[in-house]
Amino acid sequence: MNLNLGKIRLHAPHSLLYRMKAGWLVLGIFLAICSSFSSIACAAEQADVQIDIGLQNTYKIGCWTQAKVQAKLEANRNYRTEIRVLDADGNYAGYSSPVTSASAAGDYVGYVDVIVNRIQSDFRILIFEATEGTSEATASTSEKMIFDQIQPAGTVIELTQHQPWLVTIGRVEGIETTAEFVKDLQITTLSSIEELPQNPLAMAGIDVVLFGHSNESMESISQIISWVQVGGKLVIFPDQEAEKFLESSLAFKLPISFERTAQVRDLSRVESFVGEASRLRTRNPLTIPRIVSVNGTTLVGGLTGPLVIKSPWGMGELTFCALSLNEDTFQNWEALPQLYRILADLPGLNESRNDSSSNLLTQTGLSDFKTQWDAGLSDFGLLAPNVWIPLSLLLATAFIVGPIDYFLVRHILKKPWLTWCTFPTLVVISVIWGLRSTDRQAVNAASAAEEKPGAIRYNQALVVDYAETTRSERHRQFTKMLIPETGRYDISVKSELPFSMPDHVELTTTSSVPEATYRGYYRNASAHLDQTSYQIQPQLGKVLRAPAHEQSTLLLEAAGMSLIDPDHDELETTFAVTSQLSSNSSMQVKGTIQHALSGELTDWFLAYDKLIYFVDEDHEQASLAPGEVLEFPSRSIRQRELSAQLTGTTQSLVKRKTGVGEKLMIRRVDYDLFSPDLDYILTIMTFHDLVGGKDYTKLTNIEFSNWDLSPLLALDQAVLIGRVETEQPAPVVKDETVSANRTVTFVRLIMPVDRNRSEIQRLPQYDK
Repeated sequence: MNLNLGKIRLHAPHSLLYRMKAGWLVLGIFLAICSSFSSIACAAEQADVQIDIGLQNTYKIGCWTQAKVQAKLEANRNYRTEIRVLDADGNYAGYSSPVTSASAAGDYVGYVDVIVNRIQSDFRILIFEATEGTSEATASTSEKMIFDQIQPAGTVIELTQHQPWLVTIGRVEGIETTAEFVKDLQITTLSSIEELPQNPLAMAGIDVVLFGHSNESMESISQIISWVQVGGKLVIFPDQEAEKFLESSLAFKLPISFERTAQVRDLSRVESFVGEASRLRTRNPLTIPRIVSVNGTTLVGGLTGPLVIKSPWGMGELTFCALSLNEDTFQNWEALPQLYRILADLPGLNESRNDSSSNLLTQTGLSDFKTQWDAGLSDFGLLAPNVWIPLSLLLATAFIVGPIDYFLVRHILKKPWLTWCTFPTLVVISVIWGLRSTDRQAVNAASAAEEKPGAIRYNQALVVDYAETTRSERHRQFTKMLIPETGRYDISVKSELPFSMPDHVELTTTSSVPEATYRGYYRNASAHLDQTSYQIQPQLGKVLRAPAHEQSTLLLEAAGMSLIDPDHDELETTFAVTSQLSSNSSMQVKGTIQHALSGELTDWFLAYDKLIYFVDEDHEQASLAPGEVLEFPSRSIRQRELSAQLTGTTQSLVKRKTGVGEKLMIRRVDYDLFSPDLDYILTIMTFHDLVGGKDYTKLTNIEFSNWDLSPLLALDQAVLIGRVETEQPAPVVKDETVSANRTVTFVRLIMPVDRNRSEIQRLPQYDK
């Protein structure tokens, strides 16, 4: 007993010492972790960080938005901001800002262009201090994190792409006078243009901007002009005296000609335009800027000239109201909210939306054009195993291991006990045969010859738009990559325009589709076991350590534009397209067109008003070389109604079964929802409203709404669509071989048409 106690006493000090050391080690680790968190917290407190996401913490899913991070940091040091949000796969994509330095006073401002591809995503904001010699490639290894904060999803207003977003700038009174006006509509009120993002690409989620112009300088309105010229919709009315407005810099830049001022007393045409049973009365005449000419259409006319007009401005639309809507005459008018809605091309207060969809769309998960576009890019010429193959193999296996095995051992071998050997052998042979059959994929002979073992294959489509009147450009490039092996990849993409433009701006990201299905925007945000994070440098076109599974696809999207300096009056003589087009009362196009693209323009056609002009495939002008003149009219150029050509509408006379005579039969080809032909998809997408919209295609055009050029055809603009035979730079994947499967470049040229109209004789201006 004593010996045992002695042994216990002998070993007890060593055990206690071991436990004390382990306890001190755990305590040290705990204190180190606490000190690290406290240091980050202290850095956060010292930083005094202010975070603004989008416009007044409002953003739209699937659209570029800009986050602004302001902080008090150590002066004259370099910093980088990173914002991590969910992508369509549920992983965290970290969007990085360029490395910038704080001022001498310690003020740091970081701008991050970010796109959220999953609903209910939180925002994790990180600030890193960059050491000397830090480059973009070694940013993660030579930086120190000094700020880390998570902004939950509920603290930011998240909009879907189906929600109209109206932004008002300046003084726009009476826009929210009724509850019906703001129903299903998001209104963001800005006091000045300076609150808009610096990058016009970050305004992609805004549907309409309503601008009450006062005394803004040309420098402040340049970014909103650039946004309109690449597809935005702008509504302007003067919020000042007519004489002062005519002297402003904006009045000289608008695509409208003014001549002095005019006085308006009769507003009955404005009442008829709105269509509300509400009288608009004024005691004194209103002084307005007098519009004398406009390249567009007049929405509301008057005795002294148009009161409300709509004009094309590059690829966008400008609606100008000569009446100051902030005056008491309109503020006391009950129909003012309806007028705002009509000017902004929003659904009226009494209009109901038809959100019904067919069962076919519900079963396939296909509801938007971008989903079909993505499916077309996913066509790599591979035939996936059919579901009937494994089912037939199961039936064949059951037949083999049943009757055949019985016949083999009973009648041929005449030894039933051999079934203990033949049965397992037949099962193993069937399993191997099934695995080899399901793994085999048929590849086209043309692609198989060029395929390199283990190479990453990609499809690429570039869509470029050029507007001749403003000499502006916008483009979107889609790169779909088929990844052969599971891993992480450093990818760099770059687009090369068929006609290069100065001041080129481009943002790159991983993309997805506006669906509630796999890799869709509207799947519920939830954590999963293999959730990870990676980094995106949008300005440099790089995606670093992007995760991908074996035989999966990855979609990269680059959106870009070329900014035009509004103060630069001397335009270059050479542009992507040069045209001199006119039309008469019958809408027939006359004139010439020539382009200066880097390659030949093939598979082209011209659309104007309700007509389409094209040539046969075997004609010599089916392929237009740079500098070649295309002249209208011409015997070789055929024409037809645009809607009938796109929808395949035909008319025929059929003899009546009963009675005498014939009846007219009109047949129309249904839209092919599952077509992978990108030419076909882009053509219908470009004139979606003209062919009937969702009633014809059964697809919405929410994601590519600004690709629909149907409204420009009604505003004296012609659109020429074609393909350019040019090579695009291949995406670069670090330590990997990349092989092109299919690349295509589409070009859409937007040109003005001088329509000959009979001049309307106006009454002379009344002078007291």
